[in-house]
Amino acid sequence: MSSQLDVKVVRTLRCAAKKLTGADRRAFQAEVTRDYCKGSPRIAERTFGWSRIAVQKGLTENETGTIIADQERSGRPSYSHRLPNLQDDIRSLVDAIQLPIELVYYPPYHSKYNLVEHCWVSIPAMPYSEISIFGR
Repeated sequence: MSSQLDVKVVRTLRCAAKKLTGADRRAFQAEVTRDYCKGSPRIAERTFGWSRIAVQKGLTENETGTIIADQERSGRPSYSHRLPNLQDDIRSLVDAIQLPIELVYYPPYHSKYNLVEHCWVSIPAMPYSEISIFGR
């Protein structure tokens, strides 16, 4: 059945799936797989480029009527799992010093993970007259 799909339709279905996340995306992918790929996650993977594991998970969710919880994205356990008392410990330290503490967030345009920006910070400030671009 997937061989009958037009390239434009495949592109539209891919785009629609990208706009969804989690269980909604899996439900959409499962429905498209049932309708156009004979219910086969492998055909859906070949046709649409979707993960056949996610498609199979969506098909299972549709059949059972229950949503399977998403796993954490990182391979490392979160701090709340590794250090369950961390928040209480920080709070007790803050209460002990009795100083006002304000959270300061990065501005939305700032990329704290951009290595190039970190390199530019380490370069000492030089007047423009001393910068030679063309070796003059």
